[in-house]
Amino acid sequence: VDLVKQTEHGDVSNYQPNGEFDLVSFEAERHVVIYSCCPEPYPDITYTIRIRRRPLFYVFNLILPCMLINSI
Repeated sequence: VDLVKQTEHGDVSNYQPNGEFDLVSFEAERHVVIYSCCPEPYPDITYTIRIRRRPLFYVFNLILPCMLINSI
């Protein structure tokens, strides 16, 4: 079996934006390993997904409501 990357980046056509995280990058990397026991190559594709947490999400959705409840 041979694995082939179609693009350098992953497919984000079905990605739905999230209120807590931003998608920074989605990369694909192909590796081929040849083990000493077997003559044929073993390819794999590694996908790296990088996300960034929005810092104000916790302020408005966790910390601020807790402070308001405590002040009552």
